[in-house]
Amino acid sequence: MLWLLTWLMRRFLQALNLAAPVRLVHHAEPVQLVSVTSDGTKRRSSLQQVLQNCPSLTGKDAWYAPTPWLASGHLATIACTLFKFRYDPIQYTRELIRVPDGGTIAVDITPPTKPGEQLDDRPLLVVSHGLTGGSHESYVRNVLAAVTRPVSEGGLGWRAAVINSRGCANSAVTSPQLYSGEVTDDLRCAIAFLSHMAPDAPMYGIGFSLGANQQAKFVGEEGPDCPYNGAVVLGAPFDFVKGHVALSSSWLRSIYSRAMAKNLKTLVFRHQDQLKQHPKLDWNGIFDNPHTTLFEFDSLVTAPLGGHETAIAYYRSASATRFIDQVSVPLLSLSAMNDPVVCSGGIPLEAATKNPNLVFALTKHGGHLGWFEGLLRPRRWIAKPVVEFLKALHEADPTPRRKRATVPAVSKSGRRPEIGDEMVLVEGRSDLGFKRVGAKEHGAVGGEPVDGAPQLTQGL
Repeated sequence: MLWLLTWLMRRFLQALNLAAPVRLVHHAEPVQLVSVTSDGTKRRSSLQQVLQNCPSLTGKDAWYAPTPWLASGHLATIACTLFKFRYDPIQYTRELIRVPDGGTIAVDITPPTKPGEQLDDRPLLVVSHGLTGGSHESYVRNVLAAVTRPVSEGGLGWRAAVINSRGCANSAVTSPQLYSGEVTDDLRCAIAFLSHMAPDAPMYGIGFSLGANQQAKFVGEEGPDCPYNGAVVLGAPFDFVKGHVALSSSWLRSIYSRAMAKNLKTLVFRHQDQLKQHPKLDWNGIFDNPHTTLFEFDSLVTAPLGGHETAIAYYRSASATRFIDQVSVPLLSLSAMNDPVVCSGGIPLEAATKNPNLVFALTKHGGHLGWFEGLLRPRRWIAKPVVEFLKALHEADPTPRRKRATVPAVSKSGRRPEIGDEMVLVEGRSDLGFKRVGAKEHGAVGGEPVDGAPQLTQGL
């Protein structure tokens, strides 16, 4: 009787446009997974079996019913900014690393450890946040709370590391360079560091919004050499050109464009001492217009910093769609079709017909990184399919993948990287590496930015 009532309620809500089943798009024959047990026995599974163990994505319970008063994509997106969501408190250990171009990356690790402590072999989730966001963002904490919670309390019992982009989450800018949707080398440098801190841990990747594009692009660029066992991307703007067209298509969407540009200008102004050293930045042009759009900001700042003549050239170069066919590990993409920030038409669904590693999960509602459910005290639904997928994928193939070799490999001596060590470089790449330069016992707690820095608008 209960199943009948559930079925009737879902159909009723669907008729009111308040619920819809999750739509999955993947290859007719999803990739086969082969792992080797400790005794040398090969264990075979498939991505199809992984998905069957994700009730939020497949089967009769694969429905998403949004909070009724947040069913609109705009309202769900705005709620991400207005709601404080102080539940899901997370504590971090902050590790600061210097990279070969002089930049500094803040890596926030949870559960917290003693600074510099070697990490155990539990699975490690590598996190990329959204535009001007960081480890303090509510959407990051929501997922990490479930991923890092002990198994005895219903979590996965994993560890996570948030790669805060340059200048974000109160991190310093120590070279005349920022981050962008195109840049994946900072992620490579952070992974090299984490590979030394946790040499025996299987790695998985997750990205949100701009960070979702970074993760998808990275996984595609790495191809068969990807260090992840798998990855998840949420609200990914796979095609930046189509995204630009969508943000320019209406007055309402242009509000998001101006809000994102305002956040970026605040970030640039905060780190002006370093960024003014870049010869291609028109400082007056950046700040003379109080109504700058994202496209205008990218034309004045992001494109020249990335060596591009125009913003469109940057958009084409940054789009993960260029590399999605090369993905060689399971990649789950979750997108809301009413996302007002990311163009749903840019999701490369056709790639799933060619690449058996790709799975696209589409919900009718959710907005941009919202996916709220519940009536009076909304919570994010999205952590459910993320945790189900990561758990099922790890159970299917827990064997760590090979990490890139480094020179000098300080971990070979059994010693963790220490402050004062020389730069550790990725073998064959003088532009990739890390030098540990600082640590702090706690980064963000309960959602506040590190050191009480003013929190920017939602990291879209």
